[in-house]
Amino acid sequence: MKCQGLSATQLKWIALVFMTLDHMIPLFTKTAHLSFVVPYLEIIGRIAAPLFLFLVTESFRHTRSRWKFVLRLYVAGVAVDLSTFLANFIIFGNLSCYWPGNILFTYFYTVWLLTLIFSVSEAYKLRNRRKMIGALFLIALTALPQVTYSVFDNMFSLSARVLFTAVFPPPLFIEYSLAFVFMGIVFYFLRGRTAQCIAFAIFCVINYGGSILSLRGWDLWPFNLFFADGQHWMILALPFMAMYNGQRGKSQKVFFYVYYPVHRYVIFLLHTYVALL
Repeated sequence: MKCQGLSATQLKWIALVFMTLDHMIPLFTKTAHLSFVVPYLEIIGRIAAPLFLFLVTESFRHTRSRWKFVLRLYVAGVAVDLSTFLANFIIFGNLSCYWPGNILFTYFYTVWLLTLIFSVSEAYKLRNRRKMIGALFLIALTALPQVTYSVFDNMFSLSARVLFTAVFPPPLFIEYSLAFVFMGIVFYFLRGRTAQCIAFAIFCVINYGGSILSLRGWDLWPFNLFFADGQHWMILALPFMAMYNGQRGKSQKVFFYVYYPVHRYVIFLLHTYVALL
C-alpha cells in the first residue's frame, strides 16, 4: 500500500527548488523585466533552509552512525567552501572574490551538538567517567574555532580568513545563527509531527518579534541572522513538514551535496555577466 504524504527525498526536491529560486534573487534584481518577481522570491525562498533543517534532524534520527553523519556534513561543508575558493582562483585569479555563506555548517553544528548530547547522556547512564570526560572535552572543543577566530581575526588577511573559516567554521557566524541550530535540536527531541509543527510555529512567531525589535534598532547579536527582516516567512515550510510521511524515499544525497555549490557558482557567474552588460 502506497504511503500518503511526502517522503524525505520528495521534500528535499521541493526545498531544492525554493533554495534555487532564493539564490537567483541577485540575478533577477539585475534583469529589468524579471525584477518584479524578487519580492515573491524573497518570501518563498525562506522555505528552503528550515525544511532542509527538519530533514537533517529526521535523517539523524534514523542514521546508523551518528559520528559518520557528523563527519559527512563537516567534510561536505569544507568541500563546498574550498571548491568555491578554488573556482575563484581559477576563474578570477582572486581567492576571495566570491564568499557566500555555507548552510551546511549550520546543519553540521546541529548534528554535532545532538551527538554530544547523546554522548553525555550515555556516559552518565553507564557511569563511565572516561567517556564523560571525553564528551565534555568535545563540547569545550566546539568553542575553539570561535575563540581562535576572535583572537587572530585582525591578523588574518581576507583570503586567510576565508580559508580558516572554511576549515574551522566559527559557530557564532554560521548561517541563520545558533538559533537555527537550537531549532533543529528541538525538532529532533519532539517526536510527534504535531508537536514539531507547533514548535516551529512558535519559532516563527519569536522570529517575527525579534525582527521587529531588530528593525527598531535592537542589537540581537549573535542571533541577528535569525532575526533578519522577512525570515518569519519560513512559516510557509510548515505545511511541507506536516506532510512528511516518515519515509526516506530514494536516496540521492550525493546529488544534493554537489548541486549546492555548483548551482550557486553558476548563478554567481551569470550575475557577474549580466552586471557587465
